[in-house]
Amino acid sequence: TNNVSGLRSATQPANKPQTATTTGALTNGQWHYFRVEIPTNSPGWRLVLNSTGAAPAGLYVQREVLPTTGGFVKGLAGQTNATIILTVEQATPGAYFIGVHQPFGSSAYTLDSETGYLNILAWDPGLAAGGTLVFSNTSPTGGDYFFKLDTQNTSIGVWRTALKVLSGEAEVHLGSSFSESSGGYSYHSTRVGDDGFVLHSSQFTPGQPWYLLVRARPAASWTLLSGDAFAHDLGSLAADASTSTNAPIGPEGVLFFRTTIPSDTLAWRLWLNGATNTFYVKKSFAPLPNYSELSQSRRLLVVPPYLASGTFNGTYFVSVPGNPGDVIELESRQQPVADLAFATNINVTVTNGEFPYRTFRIQVPVQQIAWQINLAATSGDASVAVRRDRVPNEFRNDAFSEVPAPVNDSVTLVPGAEGLTDGSHFITVYGSGAFNVSLSSSNPIITSVPYEFSVTNDAPGRAGWRYYALTNIAEQLGSLGWELRLSNAPPGTEIALRRNAVPGRWNRRDNDNSLSEGAVGNVDFSGVTGFLQRPGHQADIWYIGIYSRTNALGAFHLTGRALVAEPTSFDYALGVTVTNQPVGSWQYFRVEVPTNMLGWDLRLESYANNLPQLYVRRDLLPPGGSWPGSDAQILSSQTTWESGWQWAVGNDYRDGYSQNSDGSPSQRRVMTAFRNNPLQPGTYYLGVLADSVNAYRVVSRGIGDGFSIPAPVDLAFGPGTS
Repeated sequence: TNNVSGLRSATQPANKPQTATTTGALTNGQWHYFRVEIPTNSPGWRLVLNSTGAAPAGLYVQREVLPTTGGFVKGLAGQTNATIILTVEQATPGAYFIGVHQPFGSSAYTLDSETGYLNILAWDPGLAAGGTLVFSNTSPTGGDYFFKLDTQNTSIGVWRTALKVLSGEAEVHLGSSFSESSGGYSYHSTRVGDDGFVLHSSQFTPGQPWYLLVRARPAASWTLLSGDAFAHDLGSLAADASTSTNAPIGPEGVLFFRTTIPSDTLAWRLWLNGATNTFYVKKSFAPLPNYSELSQSRRLLVVPPYLASGTFNGTYFVSVPGNPGDVIELESRQQPVADLAFATNINVTVTNGEFPYRTFRIQVPVQQIAWQINLAATSGDASVAVRRDRVPNEFRNDAFSEVPAPVNDSVTLVPGAEGLTDGSHFITVYGSGAFNVSLSSSNPIITSVPYEFSVTNDAPGRAGWRYYALTNIAEQLGSLGWELRLSNAPPGTEIALRRNAVPGRWNRRDNDNSLSEGAVGNVDFSGVTGFLQRPGHQADIWYIGIYSRTNALGAFHLTGRALVAEPTSFDYALGVTVTNQPVGSWQYFRVEVPTNMLGWDLRLESYANNLPQLYVRRDLLPPGGSWPGSDAQILSSQTTWESGWQWAVGNDYRDGYSQNSDGSPSQRRVMTAFRNNPLQPGTYYLGVLADSVNAYRVVSRGIGDGFSIPAPVDLAFGPGTS
């Protein structure tokens, strides 16, 4: 019957089939009612209400009776695009009443009623970038669309879900259990435009049901696929750019590539032509951010042993996450390697838009005393890595230097443990952008110096090593020791000595995904406090190295001189005062012990800060050999003091205590020795080691007739004597 008055009212709900579209308009507080008969074996029921106006209309459903805002089977309020579903279990046969309610204001609405609520989605085999088993939406209602998918084994280890939005707007949610609310799903993609995600094979079990919710705006046009991810096949890695490609990122937000590596490949370069996306690499299966073996932003140089040329015959996979629709310009090819002579100096230039790695091969001749590689930048910032037999990168190398500009990089390798050998070596110069540097390879400059010398650094602008050689053996003879002093150098600069070989120290990395590093060095003696003292220096050919790893060496000043001991009287009660002795350094004194003494009292007084350490050694500068050792009790029990023996003054040997009666420290400061117990006439050297900046006085007093401590007085045995 047409034009019946009062339809959609509480007394005359309008009868509708289960599949229908109805429009209407409501004002403040008004209801429209509809009656739908659900038959037996219904596949479920889906209702979508789209309303306009400042206050969206509410949607309510009740079985057998009219719904109210407080009485309904299901209801939604305050949504311009509201979806209510009744599952197969919920849609029992009978009469259902639909209520559309306008809480206040006014709105126009469209009500759509559909049979069914759950679509079965086929597993896509991943044979094409856009998929082959794709669901295309034809419903203009918008709202919530539900799908069920039975998962399968993946061929490359990842599962993609891709929602391609052709017009309008939609989003997708994924979970292992069904939920009418988007909050009940585990994975969500709500970007504007295309949506999707990729799951690793460990995040799901093949053969189990998963569910998807697509929430779309009315009249949105979209497609949905879910299944194996697609990987662009680049074939066998070429020496040129023929295995590079351009491709757009799909709705899933990740682009996958696959390639195989020929057995003669030295290194594999991956480059995004300036884009800032991150590379992820994995063997045999497609990588994801938390499931990869290599990763790096913008560019990646893949080197052995991960690049297992000739031993791994499988497929390498590369993934590049990014925004759907972005075109990825991927350069995937073998890294070129240029051969250079051992002694060479060339310019290395990388411009904007170029892969920022350059690799060279150098044959190191036999019996090289040292090999130094220097970078001098004229623009930009570059670093250098070196490796024997294999191409290095910043993660895998035998040595590297990454000093920030404007300081110039330098690496020096020397023979020794894990050090320089002859044969084929590779150098990689790399940076984060454009650079222009001069690369030099040669033996390091080694300047000859005499035993006593003074020089100023002539290579102040770079880090690394500067070398000097002491080759005149004759002028070293007869010396008590040798001392090197360094000034005007960066804090922590090292002075290193090595006998008959150049000293060296460098850092290396050996982890494909970590910049952690280890140190390698071949050094005999070393100091980082601005001086190096070598008492008992042995005459030979010695090489001196000055080293700063991270700072420019600067115009440092280096001096060398023979160690000397200040002559000091055996009996000098006033003592010799020393102030501001550098931390860790030795101050030496020479004392001639006469034949007419009965003993010797030697002590440190007026010391400041920590106690200095006092050593006494016959004929040679301390510190010396280990016997009789540092225990004063042992030496004091001897009847002689042989040449080379030393007394390291510890606790008061007379009572073993470390403190005096007033609480002041007594260790390291007092030595009392008597003739033949073990003191002998002769030459003795005192060495005072400063634990901190010290001021102290050395007091030496003789015991016996004519000395500061007189000879013992004879006393008669028995009472009453004094």
